[in-house]
Order: sequence, then structure tokens, then C-alpha cells
Amino acid sequence: MATRSKQKSLARKTNADKRPHAVAKYIRISPFKVRIVLDIIRGKKYNEAVAILENTSKAACPEVLKVLNSAAANAENNLNMSKNDLFVAECFCDQGPILKRINPVSKGRAHRINKRTSHITVILDTVKDYEVTMGQIVNAHGNRVGIIKDWDTKWYADKKNFATNLKQDDDIRKFIKKNYYKSAISKITIERAANKVTVNIHTGRPATIIGKQGAGVETMKKEVQKFCPERNVNINVIEVKRPDMDAQLVAERIAEQLEARASFRRSMKQAMSKAIWAGAKGVKTMVSGRLDGAEIARSENYHEGSVPLQTLRADIDYGFAEAKTTFGQIGVKVWIYKGEVLGGVPREEVTTNVNA
Repeated sequence: MATRSKQKSLARKTNADKRPHAVAKYIRISPFKVRIVLDIIRGKKYNEAVAILENTSKAACPEVLKVLNSAAANAENNLNMSKNDLFVAECFCDQGPILKRINPVSKGRAHRINKRTSHITVILDTVKDYEVTMGQIVNAHGNRVGIIKDWDTKWYADKKNFATNLKQDDDIRKFIKKNYYKSAISKITIERAANKVTVNIHTGRPATIIGKQGAGVETMKKEVQKFCPERNVNINVIEVKRPDMDAQLVAERIAEQLEARASFRRSMKQAMSKAIWAGAKGVKTMVSGRLDGAEIARSENYHEGSVPLQTLRADIDYGFAEAKTTFGQIGVKVWIYKGEVLGGVPREEVTTNVNA
């Protein structure tokens, strides 16, 4: 009876036989070092993986690059595939035999050392098949709408007016977010009635939007009225009670700190600790780009507590922001788990509501 490890290696070999691949055995390098490099190129396109290996100073990069080029040559010569259409579908490293050696030292003594070997396997596939078969749901709000989440836009329109209303909603959101970005706007919901458009702005700093005696809201109302002149516009400013538990505001705060040249690890961990202290059951943060000015872009994430993305009754808030730094843009994603919701869509808690 085959052991579990043998069954796994047999399954890997069966899958590899159907796709272009290459194997290098008895490489005199530790499997630990090889796996660090394989984790970097897994899922990347072939040209991107080659560029990463050529510009990364890791001990295993030359050996992995040889195997990758060999797999690409097999795809090009044996299966008539183009290198531009290939990506690294699978790559793994198995441990080979351990060579026992003696390392001489001073005074006639010697130490026994172990020289480890590795078996490196790289399996390629076409990008077209990859895009069809693989999928990810990053935004936790989308698949929870109608279950525990409510729609951000509430109106009905026939085929004739649907595109116009949709374009107006998009223009209103972009205008408010761009001109009032410093006001910590978490979410903008829009409701339409017969001849009335109601814009609900959820913000962590309501005073900056309201202004003195409501002058700021009146100014915003006049500007928003230009996007839909045929209808009356009503603006509600709603205060976010706990901004440290709002994923969008947390992501924007991390992005602001990155633009001020703060350490991304410190910013992420500080935001996570504040969210847990505010009552969140779990937090996950991710940053992607040229972190700390590195030449090779990468992604790093940290999490604390539980974030059950596949549980639909789990109330998970999602936020995304971009930090515009001197060495490029850095994307920031935040997931905050607030607990389970039983009994349908929860009602919003409102503390400050100013109409205009």
C-alpha cells in the first residue's frame, strides 16, 4: 500500500505529464532555499518569472532559472507553444538524499555535516487556460449583497434611462471622493425617487463636510446638482461611529502613512491593533507594490484573529486605497471581520444625520 507522500508525488507526476514541465534532480542546495524562490515565481507569467530570477540575489535562483528555461523549451519545441502565453502553473521541491560529510577543524578535530540535495520541478501552462479556470473573490461585499449586506444604490429605471442614471451615480461618487478625500469618506449610497436624488455620505469627519452652519453641505449640493439638473438633490451626512473598524478608512489611513514615508509593517500592525481594540474579531491587511523602494514589486500581508471569507453570514468589511509614493503606487487592501449576522440585512446605526 502506497504511503501518502508517494500518492502525492504520483499525482503530481500524472498532472505534469499532460503539461510542459522540467525536473532537475540531485541539486546540491537545501530544499528550504529553493522553496523560498519557488514561492516568488509561482503563478507568474514566464517572462515575469525570468525577470524576477535574474534580478533576485538568492542562492537558488540560477538553478531554478535553468529548470524554468528547460520547461519553456519543452513547451516550445514539443508542444508548439509560445513562451509569451506561458505561466508557472506549479512548482515544488522535494528533498533528495542527504550526503554526510566531515568538515575538518583545527587541532586535528572534525565535525560531521549534512549536505542536502533537492529535486526541483516546474510545470507550465497557457495563460488562456489559467484565466478561465482560476478565480478570486477579493471584495467581500459583492457575494453578500442581499444576504447580510444591502445595496449601495437603490433605484429602478427602464432600459432607456438606466445608462444615464448609472453614469450620473458614478460621476457623483467620483466628484465627492476626489474633492472631499480628506474628510475620511467611507461609503456613498444613492437613492432615487420620482424627481428626487438622495446622496448619503458616511464619513468619519462630518464637521469638515458640514462646515459652519451647514455652508459646506450647501456648496456640495450645488455642485452635485449639476450632474442631475432635472431632479432635486438631497444630501445626508452620516457619521461613522467607530472609524477604526471601518475597512475603507483604515486602508486610506495606511495609504496616507505610506505616502509620508512611514514603515509599511509598522503602519499595518498599528492599524490592526487599533481595529482589534475597537472590537473587531479579525483583521487582515495587504500591501502590494515597490515596498520600501525595492526594485522588484511584491505583496505582503498580515492578519490577526479570524477572517472567514467563505462564510456568507460573516459580516466582513472590505476597503481599498492607493498610496502615491515617489517610487510608484502601492495598493492597500483591508478586511475586517465584525462578527456573524443572523436574521437578514442589519440596520445601519446613525448618530449624526444632517440634511440639506
